[in-house]
Amino acid sequence: MEPGGVGPDGGKSGPRLAGALLRAVQAAAGGVDRLTVLYSGGVDSSIIAHLARRFAAVTLLVVGTEGARDRAAARAGAQGLGLPLTEALVTEEQVRDVAAIFADELGGLREPYYSVALGTAVLVGQAPDRRVLWGQGADELFYGYARYRTMVPGVVRQSASADLLRVEREDGPRADRIAARLGRELRAPFLDAAVLAAVRDDPPPLPTPTVSKPGLRRLARDLGLPGSICERPKRAFQYGSGVHRAVHRPRRDLVASDPRAGLAAEGASERRDIGDHDPPSPGGQEP
Repeated sequence: MEPGGVGPDGGKSGPRLAGALLRAVQAAAGGVDRLTVLYSGGVDSSIIAHLARRFAAVTLLVVGTEGARDRAAARAGAQGLGLPLTEALVTEEQVRDVAAIFADELGGLREPYYSVALGTAVLVGQAPDRRVLWGQGADELFYGYARYRTMVPGVVRQSASADLLRVEREDGPRADRIAARLGRELRAPFLDAAVLAAVRDDPPPLPTPTVSKPGLRRLARDLGLPGSICERPKRAFQYGSGVHRAVHRPRRDLVASDPRAGLAAEGASERRDIGDHDPPSPGGQEP
């Protein structure tokens, strides 16, 4: 289906958002014949890839450690989209090497920001093309994080706005700097000004206790993406790729004085939010 069908809220607001996103992807793909889409098999990156194929030859890229869940999901998603997939297997040693290279950018970051930024560096460094597109911003715009599903409506919107501001001011620019040092051009169509304006003027539906990003999933269905992609549960990149475990296993090994502390810290982090990369809430400092 062409962009501009029934809107993500079930009404007629979809054409503006879909059209803005299509033009954002076109701008992001401008000037190149080939590009890479960072891919996990989820709805965000699938929409970007689906639209980008109109303007350039698209290669999907998934990166993960041995047995990482994102790799299996990406295979299924790539098959559903009919696009080529490049799989990059990374080791814990490689992850630590990248962490050392970008210590200046990563230093001082707390979790989950550290693992996400490090994972981005690992991903982008494996991209076969100079131009790289990704779905950054979709979780903040369409309420993708697990904690949004338990908040009252006003708090959801306040929290998402604060999270988006951090992406625009801190996380996005950091990712762009990392990509530039790796010789890549990183583009995030969801953060295009026209897309942001469309969402601001007509906010998407809020998540339910069991479904994140209902508006974006509806848009994906309207665009003709396979149901298996539209309905795939969200899982945080740092967990799905195995990067979080690769980062923290060496730290656990070094906590010889009190190994239980290291184990408890990682276990609590994964249990806290097994489905999402959740930034801190506006009113607190703990992720």
